[in-house]
Amino acid sequence: MNTGNNNNRDDSNRSCIESRDVFKVLCAIQEVNEFMFEHDVLDIRRRELLHRKWTDRVYDPIRSHVLREMNSKDYENMLLHKRILYEDFLAQSNRKVCRYVSITRCSLSVL
Repeated sequence: MNTGNNNNRDDSNRSCIESRDVFKVLCAIQEVNEFMFEHDVLDIRRRELLHRKWTDRVYDPIRSHVLREMNSKDYENMLLHKRILYEDFLAQSNRKVCRYVSITRCSLSVL
């Protein structure tokens, strides 16, 4: 009977050791999960701070300069000049398209 008791003790010791090992593994997994969560939170915070710095140092100064230029009288003159150039471009391209259309309609001997 003594051997039966030893087997039961060995089994209970083994199960106790196995449960400790499982507990250690679960604790390690939980620590890794907590670390990854903290890392993700810190990464998000770092990105937010980086975006805020970029906004303050780059975007806002450029935006204010662009808005200031767009509200100036020079911008209205530039728009007018741009419209005139665009109308000239359209007139020139319409003339070329008609020329191309007439060339495609003509026979090759005319060219």
